[in-house]
Amino acid sequence: MPTLVLKPTNVHDFQLLLGLAHRLGVEVMQEPAPDAAQLEARFFALAGSWQSQQTGEELNAQLQASRTSTRPDLAL
Repeated sequence: MPTLVLKPTNVHDFQLLLGLAHRLGVEVMQEPAPDAAQLEARFFALAGSWQSQQTGEELNAQLQASRTSTRPDLAL
């Protein structure tokens, strides 16, 4: 059977969903909310550093050269 994970944004919604689950006879498994250190560890696990043989200036030039615009040029 599939699992549904709900993350309510406030205590009222949490209590409402918990009550509904109990009335429907749905199994409820609660996990404690992660603390700040766990959230920070998750963030840094997703965010990595960029490694390249190009210098910052070369990468910047490549990005600038690849930019395109569909707007007409305007004389200022």
